Amino acid sequence: MKKYMLPLLLILFPMTFFGQAQKNNLEKLKNVWMLVKFEKFSKEQLVQNEAQIRINDSNSGSAQMGCNDLHFSFKIKNDKNIQFSDVISTKKMCMDIALENAFCKKLKTFTKYKIEGHFLILTNSKNEEMKFIEAAWD
Repeated sequence: MKKYMLPLLLILFPMTFFGQAQKNNLEKLKNVWMLVKFEKFSKEQLVQNEAQIRINDSNSGSAQMGCNDLHFSFKIKNDKNIQFSDVISTKKMCMDIALENAFCKKLKTFTKYKIEGHFLILTNSKNEEMKFIEAAWD
């Protein structure tokens, strides 16, 4: 029995550690984040549109970019990588949906994340950046 214990522990410990690491990463991400930098949009436009995302603990999130309600799924790969998918939107008649269209089109391209202080920074393979600040810290 003892000879099986060590290999079993060597298998289970990393799995437990990885699962806990993903949970800790989710706890850091789980928040309301206000968009402060994205493409050509000025900070004033982002504030006027109340551009924000809300990360939930169920691997889902929602966003508001000015008019429609946006929803998405995500999966944390590790402490640096994330995958967004299933971006959907309501279809309200809106005057200006350029920000919403750009956000919906680009969100899935962002595959890396980092939290620096009160900022969440998403980057993609082209080194494009989407930067957010915790809503409570603005």
